[in-house]
Amino acid sequence: MRGAFGVVFPAAGSASYSLQYAGAVSIASTVTANSQSTACAPIEPRLACVKPQGAGYRARFSYSNQNPFDIIIPAGPNNRFSPAPEFRDQPIRFLSGLGQSQQFEVVSDSTANLTWILANLSAVAKSDSTPCSLPPICNAGGPYKVQQGQNQVILNASQSSDPEGAALTYAWSTTCAGATVTGTLSPLATLMLTANREKCSVTLAVSDGGSVSICNSEITFDEVDACLIDRCGVPCGDGMSCCGCVQVDNSASLLALGNNLGQLELAIKKTTRIVRHLAPKRSKSAKLAKKTSNSLSDLRLAAQSALSAVPGIMTDCTAFFVAGSNFQSALKLTSDTAKQYQVMNNKLLKQAKKDGLGVRKSSKAVIKAALNKISQAIALIPAQDEACTSP
Repeated sequence: MRGAFGVVFPAAGSASYSLQYAGAVSIASTVTANSQSTACAPIEPRLACVKPQGAGYRARFSYSNQNPFDIIIPAGPNNRFSPAPEFRDQPIRFLSGLGQSQQFEVVSDSTANLTWILANLSAVAKSDSTPCSLPPICNAGGPYKVQQGQNQVILNASQSSDPEGAALTYAWSTTCAGATVTGTLSPLATLMLTANREKCSVTLAVSDGGSVSICNSEITFDEVDACLIDRCGVPCGDGMSCCGCVQVDNSASLLALGNNLGQLELAIKKTTRIVRHLAPKRSKSAKLAKKTSNSLSDLRLAAQSALSAVPGIMTDCTAFFVAGSNFQSALKLTSDTAKQYQVMNNKLLKQAKKDGLGVRKSSKAVIKAALNKISQAIALIPAQDEACTSP
């Protein structure tokens, strides 16, 4: 059995004491101590910092015990504060080491100095001492990489610290879908994962009781594990049998198609108006302009019919799918209709040139730009609606 205790001698000299352990075997030992015996290292009181409070301040103290054992110094002449009251809930048992976990705070109602006396040593707090203003240092560990088949991660915040030595409190959270954190208030916590294997992160908040620091750490997944279960619920893992189905929102593409088809119609209407204004009434240009104008409603109806057949939301799978409705013909009709606007406009401009009409060709640039945007929008729409099936 190991232990340590202190004996106070009222005067110089030597004294002996006996220690006897009674049990299955009786052991007795006598030790002699005097002023020449090996001295214990003194307990050093320390001031960590101060912070204003009311008309005074709050002082944070700690200590250093360099002995390999704990030491008890009762409250009294050798463990007291000045000015009174002498006892302010200071520790009486001093743990071996720096004693950071036993930091304590004392309030002074005025700006007067406050002194903690431990035997022959003391620590003095002043209203202008080092302020307790430095935030804690947050370190969430990681980055953490999850291996195939792994469903939990040990989170380690042990590298977090406080510059002033204050004890820290911890709070973990995560952005990982469906995941939970156990031991969230501990520096060592466990992240419990679900089947979702998308990259995410954990967030750690550390507090020293006055300031809070926040940091993050990334959670990534081994690529081999990325396809354990695909979005359609099909088990895989070999990188081949994952359906990879996604919901495609076509609303933006359909809106772009409608807007740019409208731009095509406006451009050719402008051309026909100019030609009909400049051309003699019975000229070929006038007749072609009238014919072109009459054809616009048919083109518009054809485009609207094609677009109405394409749903706003579709399912697109990369492999092992069952094809549903096919919209390739509707998309092709939309593209062909758009190109027909260009053909009609070019034909009208060509005839106007033959008839010597000074018609500007600005509509050609407008139509070309609209056609490019229509092609881009069509490329974003899947050719068919699909559904996942097992490989």
